[in-house]
Amino acid sequence: LEIFNPDLILLDVMMPYLDGIEVCKQIKALPQWQEVPIIMVTALSDKEDLAQCLKAGADDFISKP
Repeated sequence: LEIFNPDLILLDVMMPYLDGIEVCKQIKALPQWQEVPIIMVTALSDKEDLAQCLKAGADDFISKP
């Protein structure tokens, strides 16, 4: 992330090898990245799953069709 200095991060919830929610938590745990908005992209529609995204530090989410 330090190389790119993003203004916004789009992060898929379901990725191979890593869980997007865990990646979101790790990014938001770093003080220099706390202000960068994270938008989770997900096919999940369960309210509990979406709440997990927000609890992990995501600023919003976009549902996949």
